[in-house]
Amino acid sequence: MDIAEITAQPRQARGSVACRRLRRQGLVPAVLYGHGGENIALSLDRREIEKQLAAHNLILNVRWDESSENVQVKELQYDNLGDHVIHVDLVRISMSEVITVAVPVEVQGEPRGVTDEGGVLETQMFEIEVECLPTAIPDAIRVDVAELGLHDALTVGDLAFPEGVRPTAEPETPVVVVTPPTQEIEEEAEVAEAAAEPEVIGRPAEEGEGETEAGE
Repeated sequence: MDIAEITAQPRQARGSVACRRLRRQGLVPAVLYGHGGENIALSLDRREIEKQLAAHNLILNVRWDESSENVQVKELQYDNLGDHVIHVDLVRISMSEVITVAVPVEVQGEPRGVTDEGGVLETQMFEIEVECLPTAIPDAIRVDVAELGLHDALTVGDLAFPEGVRPTAEPETPVVVVTPPTQEIEEEAEVAEAAAEPEVIGRPAEEGEGETEAGE
């Protein structure tokens, strides 16, 4: 895979006031650490880092001054609305060492359980965490759902992963499922609820019980 490049600027000022000032300028505070190196405070252009994140580029080559590092986006902080990144943690990586990274799931096709049987396709995993070399990270894990019928599912163990890419989730973890229509689910629930209700059996009335005696 080609590693995207991003330009950073070293920052001297620390603390919440300085970070707020950077954000007003369209910059995002970042910290680079790990792999035996010193912690370095940087700032990134917000539009550029959000562009890379939207493209699922979590492995970057960060350049500043005369320096350059291959890094992995390790942790992100967003504003209260979840719209914009306000802080980024970057960790140094070696291109020859296995890392853990989340890869997006790309669903392909339309299940016959949806087109022919009126079911609903539900995606249980939108990303799959994998272990691999930084150079072997796939852009997506493609899942062909065309042959799925009603109540069928594909699990992590059913998927094909590129050579050198290993999922961390258990093989039986569901990725996509074709479920019955909502109306059918509600009807099944009503039947199950009715079957679970205990039968009410009243005691037989004793002779004369409930009858009015003559003269009353």
